[in-house]
Amino acid sequence: MPAYLVRTINDQDLVGVFFATSIRDLAWLVDEAVDPDLCEYIRLGPGGVIWTEPSIKIPTQCKSELEVDWEAEEPPIPWSGASFTEVWGYSTYRQNERKWKPIDLNIFDLCAGELAESSQVEPPRPEGRIQNSKANILPFTPPRKSEDQ
Repeated sequence: MPAYLVRTINDQDLVGVFFATSIRDLAWLVDEAVDPDLCEYIRLGPGGVIWTEPSIKIPTQCKSELEVDWEAEEPPIPWSGASFTEVWGYSTYRQNERKWKPIDLNIFDLCAGELAESSQVEPPRPEGRIQNSKANILPFTPPRKSEDQ
């Protein structure tokens, strides 16, 4: 699954690093922070986020999921001590050599796409001749029984 570095178009402010199977999926993820059509991205190669000093025990010691107010509290991850691996870091410093691509999808596009996908109906089957085939569909009529049998 590809990784993407995303920034805002106007301010070139870092939005995040995302893993997504498609640009549509990337737009859904970016929408958690900012309107995706205000952003651009580059695809990242192998790499990651690392801590070179001791940081935090995993799993973290926090309240159970039922006790955490997810709107008020963030899990205690010390992002201030984190950095990109060399390959990803190189991507952030050598930006002018890479072409950033706009996401070009907003929440309305995403919702319309989801609505279109969910309302797909199976196309009607052709009657008579099958498309792109030389075969004909003929009704089957069983032979009549003669009175002698």
